[in-house]
Amino acid sequence: MTRRARRAGQALAEFALTVPVLLMLMLGVLDVGRGILAMTTLANAVREGARVGVAAYPATGWQTQASNRAISTALFLDTSQMTLTVAQETSGADTYVRVTGQYTFRSIVPYITLVAPQIPFSSSARMLVG
Repeated sequence: MTRRARRAGQALAEFALTVPVLLMLMLGVLDVGRGILAMTTLANAVREGARVGVAAYPATGWQTQASNRAISTALFLDTSQMTLTVAQETSGADTYVRVTGQYTFRSIVPYITLVAPQIPFSSSARMLVG
């Protein structure tokens, strides 16, 4: 066997040993990115729901409008894993609309699901009416 053939075999063996590690790292980075996207999307959806709730506050059904807007804004989230709470709060003479959302994030990477199969995210937005 020539020296060149042995080097090619060594490079192939090293590549075969490093590819699984690189793929696991790449999947982990992808999953962390998905988690950050889910957290940001939930925060934006809750804030948008509070904004619509404040705009429609005195009218009948403002809670439904706020909830529907928050759900429609959460484009990248599985809405079956999302829970929303819309409420009116009073502090002194001020009235606020509070929208709170919880989302259960599920990882796709096997080594993360062993540690935490479900990661709960929550976000809340409170806006002054008026």
